[in-house]
Amino acid sequence: MTIFILLFGSFAVTAGLLAILGRSLPAGYLAAAVTPRSNHAGPARQIGGLTAAPAAIAVVAAATFLGIVDARFASGAVAGATLLAALGFVDDRRDLGSGAKLAGQFAAVLLLLWFVAPDLRVLPATVPLFAERILLAVGLVWWVNMTNFMDGLDLMMVAGIGVPHAVVALSGAAGLVDAAPALLSAAIAGALFGFAPFNLPPARIFLGDSGSLALGLLSGAVALLLATRSPWAALLPFAFFLADSVSTVVLRSIRGENILAAHSGHAYQVARRAGRPILSIVAEVAAIDVVASALAIAGLRWGTPYDLAAFVAGGGLAAASVIGMRRRARAARN
Repeated sequence: MTIFILLFGSFAVTAGLLAILGRSLPAGYLAAAVTPRSNHAGPARQIGGLTAAPAAIAVVAAATFLGIVDARFASGAVAGATLLAALGFVDDRRDLGSGAKLAGQFAAVLLLLWFVAPDLRVLPATVPLFAERILLAVGLVWWVNMTNFMDGLDLMMVAGIGVPHAVVALSGAAGLVDAAPALLSAAIAGALFGFAPFNLPPARIFLGDSGSLALGLLSGAVALLLATRSPWAALLPFAFFLADSVSTVVLRSIRGENILAAHSGHAYQVARRAGRPILSIVAEVAAIDVVASALAIAGLRWGTPYDLAAFVAGGGLAAASVIGMRRRARAARN
């Protein structure tokens, strides 16, 4: 019951406040500029994060206050996400540049990890704790950037992050997932589903960096908690985002491009420019993540070696989708 309360609470706060802000803020407030990574041609406001991020953060804080989530870990998640929400807001108003944003992301991740208990381990005990923390810091910064860069199409964050966290939250309600990651997932999923009605294509409201960066860190915190059970299963719910982002970095590196520069080279963006409808793309992403999330829950429940088998199956499905999008886009251009 608690999971449903947090899920609905996050949803209601996000949707309610966004409806108010959408009517009260000036039409040009936080207007999104058209950049190389844009998939919009008309005016759009980056105000979604002004409600989605605070709503998710507030729900996590409330769960901590009620003693539902470990106070130490949740405090780090709340502090880090709050820092990134503020950083993203400043970046939405005036471009900070990749260096400043990266420094802020590392600061937020280190803030989260500062609160992580020493007995929370992901890698085997043979790996020194200090080395593991360094790897986790790099991995979480990657996660935040992945979430930020994949937020480039209407409803994409809802499909690629909201749907997986909804599955984790509901699995927690059914007793299939530990309470902490399920409750944090409820906060994230509720916020994104509350944002979804305002992001329907053709969207006039985006999350902006204030939303994608903060929610990305909270999402990474959930993945970290799941990884204590199984690193393979922890990654699986977000299979499409991982497959698309990793493959895009590899392809851009092969072409000698600056992987930190703004771009629109992700598979879903290529598919959109080739004329594929937005709803068709996000429906495919959501469907893949539902299947991958279900496989992840099975892997968490059954453990080794089923978690690795589930990862291979779900990862293969996501990779096939990414490859298919790129191939169909090339065929449409030819």
